Amino acid sequence: MGSIEGGKPARFLNKKDLLFILIIILAGVAFYFRYLSSRLSGDGYGLWNNVAIMIRQSALEYHVLPLWTHLFSGGMPLIANPEIPFMSLANLLFVLIKDPNVAVNVVAVFHMVLGAIGIYLLVKLLEASSESSLVAGLIYMFSGFLTNRALGSGLPQLLPAAFIPFVMIFVVKCQKSRTIKELVFCSVLAGLFMSMILLSGGFQLFLWCALLVGLYVGLDFLFKVFKSRNPVNAIMSLVVFGLVFSAVCVGISAVKLIPGFEFTAGTSRAGAVSYDDFLWKYSLTPQSEILKAIPLGSSTDNFLKIGVVGSLLALAGLLSIKKQRIMVTALILIISLLIMADTFITHFIYSIPFFNKARVVMYCSIITAVTLAILAGRGASFILEKVGRVKYILFALFVALIIADQLFFTFKPLPKMELDRELKETYALQAISKESGIFRVHYAGFDFVASGGGYYFTQLGLEPMEWTSGNIWLPSYTLFTQYAGENKDISSKMWGMLNVKYVLGNSELNISGLKFVKKYDNCSNCASNYPYLYENEQFIDRAFTAKNSVLVIGDESSQNSVVYGSMIGMPAFDPKSTVILTANSIKDIPRDALMRVNLIVLLKSPSSDESQLLTMYAKGGGKILPDITNGKVQTSPDEIMAALGNFSRAYSPASISLYTPNKITINVESPGFLVISEKLASFPGWKASLDGQNKGIMVADVVNSVVYLDKPGKLELTYLPGSFVTGVVISIIALVASLSVLIAFRKSVV
Repeated sequence: MGSIEGGKPARFLNKKDLLFILIIILAGVAFYFRYLSSRLSGDGYGLWNNVAIMIRQSALEYHVLPLWTHLFSGGMPLIANPEIPFMSLANLLFVLIKDPNVAVNVVAVFHMVLGAIGIYLLVKLLEASSESSLVAGLIYMFSGFLTNRALGSGLPQLLPAAFIPFVMIFVVKCQKSRTIKELVFCSVLAGLFMSMILLSGGFQLFLWCALLVGLYVGLDFLFKVFKSRNPVNAIMSLVVFGLVFSAVCVGISAVKLIPGFEFTAGTSRAGAVSYDDFLWKYSLTPQSEILKAIPLGSSTDNFLKIGVVGSLLALAGLLSIKKQRIMVTALILIISLLIMADTFITHFIYSIPFFNKARVVMYCSIITAVTLAILAGRGASFILEKVGRVKYILFALFVALIIADQLFFTFKPLPKMELDRELKETYALQAISKESGIFRVHYAGFDFVASGGGYYFTQLGLEPMEWTSGNIWLPSYTLFTQYAGENKDISSKMWGMLNVKYVLGNSELNISGLKFVKKYDNCSNCASNYPYLYENEQFIDRAFTAKNSVLVIGDESSQNSVVYGSMIGMPAFDPKSTVILTANSIKDIPRDALMRVNLIVLLKSPSSDESQLLTMYAKGGGKILPDITNGKVQTSPDEIMAALGNFSRAYSPASISLYTPNKITINVESPGFLVISEKLASFPGWKASLDGQNKGIMVADVVNSVVYLDKPGKLELTYLPGSFVTGVVISIIALVASLSVLIAFRKSVV
């Protein structure tokens, strides 16, 4: 990319440019109708139609931001999820387009087109040629990375890919700025577009774009230092750019970043992924079928594809290698390929903070897509400059071949999903959807992810038990659901604890506690076909008051060992009347709740402060296992079972009067431990209030939540994380400051 050597950068778009941008738009529309119309874009788990529904419903029905979602994964933060867009163009389209399946596909193609327009403008800046810009834009739009993500449920990568070219436009302008005001002005715009990558749910692409920016700025800096005897100006420019660019990017995206860090701290992304997960299955090695990964390939798994014409033009672009911008572009291309080839550079990148939390090294191919498009644009310019009179004929041939290659030769049209028909023919789900009340459903056999059922659940107003929320999950929840699926003798009990009322199977189920309802007709050519409907006889309401409680004190591993091994699976444990609380320390439990616990199970030696509380608890009539007040240091499963067997069995459901994304209201008729089958206690931000009095929210039954209430009344639960509030304040300040700079410096730049 580098310096502009020849040709004055265009400061406006002429009629030819507008015509060529229209061609890009029409090519995107053709891609939509060729591959995406009437089907959900490769969304194997139905995640994105769920997201579209939740965002639209929150805006139009509840008139709130969807900070939380009840609709899948046992309840979890929504916009704090780094993969979910917030305040982005995608959110606007999800709200405006009623059909969620159409919305997902339109969002995908819209961002393909937007990215292509960005590359068009970038190459126009570099080459000052509308023809080469159109070629580059089409090659980027139809590159393997963008088409793979459009056809493969990859919105967290596709959406940010649309903004990366715009980042690079202003990064290039920064390096060519002649005044400090121009440098700051362009740095602000580059940072603004960089923040849009994060706001669009593209944390992984943000990392690769940051690497692209770093490589370009670093190489450009080295060239400047090499050519100049006085590198002070280059150093000062680099410092100013880095400070302004970073401050604007982090500041504006704080509303997404700060809640995102808080959210991921308790999920599967809290620590680094393994190196194998970082590589995933797409690294450029012989084992991953490297021959399919060359740009000429046509596999839908080929992230590097740019087609035959694109590959030839990129090679032609290398004929201008003596130009600094082409040399820089080629070097970045080579580095990106080496990163994907499992080399020492790959290991170095993996060692960088945050990169070691990212899966799929082939997402680095977004850098490859950008650099190949630029090289192809240069190649087109090189050839068209040499051919004289047949220039426009050859240019038209380039464009026609690129579009034809994508629309008719690269992919076969994928089987279309007749979602309206499929929804009507999922007769079992249709029957369940007509039932009132709050409950979850479960596809037997899918204990980790909802699979194809994700297409249908949310559109029918149903909530699946399983995880369906992208590549980030809560380990304690998935452990619970998998344990429930593997242990058939207690499956119905554990599913009931998760508010599962109905279970569907693709064949007859032989699971105790499930009552056969009906076998419905099969759904022909559906993403999932589960016609056998069962009612869970051990169903538990979303909220109820438990008359008995057990508190397990110890580390997470010890807690799981006892809870799963000595409690949940035992016949003496009745989840309708007894709740299991877990904590690392007895001091984590509110005093009023502690004194009402029926049984405390100690899995570690108490501290002196804890011993005082335990003594007070025992004097109040509480039972402790092992009975440390009498010198015992160990307990047994039999003692725990005997204690559980002495509990009374009374079930007291609670009435939920309001259930919106960020607020729940429950009418409680009797005091005790109110259990809510939702992961409210697993994430900061939920507040509980009974008639104006604040109450603590604790973890219940490993995956649920519980609030101790000393009297009946109306319990209000509201979700507003402090991290979100902090992020909003910082983002507003950063946005106002950025706009002020742009307005103040605009006349000096234009």
